[in-house]
Amino acid sequence: MHVNARAIIERSTPDGVEIVVQVRNKPYEGGKWIELPGGRVEEFESLVEALRREVREETGLMITSIESLDTRIETDDPDTCVECLQPFAVYQTIRGPVDSMGVYFRCQAEGELLVTGDETEDMQWMSVQRVAELLDLDAHLVSWVDRAGLRFYLEQYADKPKRIPSFANEDEEREFWATHDSTEYINWDEATSAVFPHLTTRDAPALRFAVCIDNSEYPVSLERYKVYRVLSDPDTEQDGDLRVIDESGEDYLYPRTCFVLLDLPHNTVIDH
Repeated sequence: MHVNARAIIERSTPDGVEIVVQVRNKPYEGGKWIELPGGRVEEFESLVEALRREVREETGLMITSIESLDTRIETDDPDTCVECLQPFAVYQTIRGPVDSMGVYFRCQAEGELLVTGDETEDMQWMSVQRVAELLDLDAHLVSWVDRAGLRFYLEQYADKPKRIPSFANEDEEREFWATHDSTEYINWDEATSAVFPHLTTRDAPALRFAVCIDNSEYPVSLERYKVYRVLSDPDTEQDGDLRVIDESGEDYLYPRTCFVLLDLPHNTVIDH
């Protein structure tokens, strides 16, 4: 039985989520099919290292983050070493030309796609909408090994918020949010509040912040998905409004429905 590590490499664009797909260039297999990057795990090779190696060889990309990598545990004894972690999904072939099983990892990467890779060609970023269309209308163009995994991905995670990782300390969390788009992890359009329990206190008194989720009536004064400071004004808030320091640098009243208040520990400071 072959064991594979396979990558669902994502990126966010103004038009939605895209993933990397490629065409397997093995003429002796009798055809060419669209597939996900990935391949066979070598003897005693870590799943994570196999994933990084296969993606680099086939696409030229360098993996920068892997969902649930923080769950990884390794027992490194004198004569043995075992890796255990939570992948995105697992597949096994029940019938077909090859007896194999493998794991899918949801990840992000950087770099430029190769023109041709290690027995691969036509690497490209494809929208999840186009992937869904292929599976519905032209499934025969997609590798039989990846059809189930792609359907599972589309049903479970596509266009849904990613899981926020756990953080060992405040610096890790601040670095994470400074380098990641919060809209990939929080659905601000549906959220009524957002909790950041890992952030610890700083030396500013009781500041309040909110994320703008609707600037349709105030396109100049507010920027959607931007964090704004909220000033205390109990009478105004009873009337359904918030006093916000907007793009002008001055405070004005806006409807409460335009924002999601951030639930932060006392004295937390947001750099903005």
